Amino acid sequence: PHHRAPAGLCLAACALPVRAPRSSQTRPAAEARWGHPQDDFELVKVLAKGSSGVVHLARRKRDGREYAIKQVALRDYEPSKREEVIAEARALTKLNSPYVAYYHDCIVEDDQLNIVMQYLSNGTARDLLANTYREGMPESLVWQFFLQCLKGLQYMHSRGIIHRDITTENIFLDAQFNAQIGDLGIAQRDTETAYKSRDVLSGEPCSESSDVHALGVCLYEFMMGKNPFQGKNEEEVKKNVMHRKYEKVGYDLPYSKKLVSLVNGLVRGLQPPDGQALDANYLLEMYG
Repeated sequence: PHHRAPAGLCLAACALPVRAPRSSQTRPAAEARWGHPQDDFELVKVLAKGSSGVVHLARRKRDGREYAIKQVALRDYEPSKREEVIAEARALTKLNSPYVAYYHDCIVEDDQLNIVMQYLSNGTARDLLANTYREGMPESLVWQFFLQCLKGLQYMHSRGIIHRDITTENIFLDAQFNAQIGDLGIAQRDTETAYKSRDVLSGEPCSESSDVHALGVCLYEFMMGKNPFQGKNEEEVKKNVMHRKYEKVGYDLPYSKKLVSLVNGLVRGLQPPDGQALDANYLLEMYG
């Protein structure tokens, strides 16, 4: 069958407590403070490593609560760029939306920036695809994740924040399997080629529309279990993105015509009529 039931998913067993949705208000930015994160947190294990830093599972000593701490090496940046990186981290602590992972604090230790984030215990959408839905998710879950991520983008874009790295690896799942966008804009990151829009591959800066394009690629992955743009190497992937060469989602699959038309349109880069912008607001008005 195209879909498989989640094996062993038990919401009651998840580590995070049930919480009421946060309202989409802006918080005061946390001041970047100097110190040693080990004074407040015990680093338990490495959760992920990437070009922009290392993420640890951490336990706060005073109450045992679990957080994710992303460590960014400031020595990798020019001195003039370091303040910009710290300022970006501070700006993230202002965000307050149920659709964006929560950023609690930022601590500067010598030449290392430590960003204290909400720990989302059910991993990422990519994990869920790899472990449970290798041939695609059921339609109800596809719509849930897509619309929750759209609302996260709408919130960020309304505050002038471009994510720049929307992938299924940066869509995190909370204890109730709600999707939240995480790992937001620390400077000078470079997303995977298969998620980039043609404009970005042509040298244009990342924008709201490139975030939406990347989410369209994630939508395809939710349905097909794989990225639409395949290739033996980066150059072939880039060529396929530029020529929009991919396996279209067929109407013979167990999805509604509305959803199939949406995903194929987003991956092909179709634009709305009457010159409207293809942004989160437009898509939520049409599908939300």
